[in-house]
Amino acid sequence: MVYLKLNFKQNKLVTMYNLDMSHLNQRKAIFKWSPCPAFIWEYKGNEFVLKEVNKAAQDLTENSATAFIGLTANEIYPDLPMMISKLEECFRKKAHLEFEHYYKNRNNGTFDWIKFSLIYLEPNSVLLNASVINDKKEQEIETKSSNDRANRQRIAISSLIAEDSIQNLNLEEGFNKISKMAASVFEVSRASIWMVDANNKYLECQSLY
Repeated sequence: MVYLKLNFKQNKLVTMYNLDMSHLNQRKAIFKWSPCPAFIWEYKGNEFVLKEVNKAAQDLTENSATAFIGLTANEIYPDLPMMISKLEECFRKKAHLEFEHYYKNRNNGTFDWIKFSLIYLEPNSVLLNASVINDKKEQEIETKSSNDRANRQRIAISSLIAEDSIQNLNLEEGFNKISKMAASVFEVSRASIWMVDANNKYLECQSLY
């Protein structure tokens, strides 16, 4: 009976071991073939050492990533102290962190917006994912610029409406003031106001700034 009980435990341990190995192999396969560039950093002797990179990371770095395996983060990123601090924060808090950085490509000298994602891996590693997000950042910058411009327009129009003196101007003076304001708001060197003539046939310039 005792023999059977021990045998059951052994079988259970073997099954758990097989499950763990299967899970480990699955994780390795996902890491290796993930379309997202990934780097595994191991914490050794108060330093983060690059331990492994996947195929996507090789593609991103034009096959130079493996040359950095075994080097510390301080050696690889002397120009990016933020990376060191984020690795340390992720490891210390055992948390998932993300940050974006305008990073210079070491191979061709071009700059890209990179989104870095850091995930703590037990017992002493950090998984770093890197994604190029140039299109996303360009859209964000364009949207912000558009919103800023619209806000300037609203402020300018509101101040123009609230201005008491404009009510005392004749039509020509009022148009000139509006043209000048429009040139400033739209950041252009010229602005004009046109109106259709009394016969609805031609456009007539009422003001040119």
